[in-house]
Amino acid sequence: MASANESRPVIVGVDGSEASTHAVQWAAAEAHARKVPLKLVHVIDTENDFPFVADDLEEEEAFGRDVLKAAREAATIEDYTIDIEVELLRGRVNRAFVDLSEHASLLVVGSVGTGFFARMLLGSTALSLAHHAHCTVAVVRGADGSPVPPSSGPVVAGVDHSDSADIVVGAAMQEAAIRHTDVTAVHARRRRGSQEADEEARARIDRLIATWGAKFPSVQVETVLAEAGPTKHLVALSSGARAMVVGNRGRGGFESALLGSTCQSLLYHAQCPVIVARTRVTT
Repeated sequence: MASANESRPVIVGVDGSEASTHAVQWAAAEAHARKVPLKLVHVIDTENDFPFVADDLEEEEAFGRDVLKAAREAATIEDYTIDIEVELLRGRVNRAFVDLSEHASLLVVGSVGTGFFARMLLGSTALSLAHHAHCTVAVVRGADGSPVPPSSGPVVAGVDHSDSADIVVGAAMQEAAIRHTDVTAVHARRRRGSQEADEEARARIDRLIATWGAKFPSVQVETVLAEAGPTKHLVALSSGARAMVVGNRGRGGFESALLGSTCQSLLYHAQCPVIVARTRVTT
């Protein structure tokens, strides 16, 4: 699905945990479908409050090489036609991945882990990636905090009135095409709107769907206008979704989707991978 000029890799962070293994397998399917390389990256956090001594660093590097070897094996379980690269880095984790994202088509991380990913969703790194990454970010998770992503259900797209709606719909339809499923496009508002406002919202979503439908003709889309708050409605729908796509900024119903507590709620409580769409899909 990548254009001739779009060959930036799918980059996935690995740490040896079960969560990162599932993130690698999820990312491998993305790379195969997009016809781009898969890059596996392990970062040794050498900029923390407890500096490594030489023996510790040597041990961490040996562990990192083992982690990358196992991740490569996980990426090749399916018979995908992809080039796989590996990289072992030192530095601050969030800064390393933000820098890497400048040269990626998609940045993928697991939802829980043994090392830095365990802290990622408990601290600031996930928010940092959502706000500062130069590409779309996917946090792979399953139901009830499981690292296993669901294998059925539609892709749910949170659509608002902002310019990011076009990016979100395109990313959702691309993801649905990759996963051979449908899209549920949701416009959630905090209070009941007028019939005129509802018709305007539906018409705008229909125009976006028509535009992207020409590029992803196999994907069927259902539009839902919901009165529940955006976080509550998205979390509820995620229990039956294959993935959830939201924008990195917006106004109206999804204005706070990636700001403060709402973002953290989605990352903690969504029952499927959460995809933060930052860049427009190219086909």
